[in-house]
Amino acid sequence: MTFHKIQTDFCIHLIYIYIYI
Repeated sequence: MTFHKIQTDFCIHLIYIYIYI
């Protein structure tokens, strides 16, 4: 469960960075 949460956080971060650039 924790791993899944970290994975989701990572995905969201990547999307945010992609939008920011």
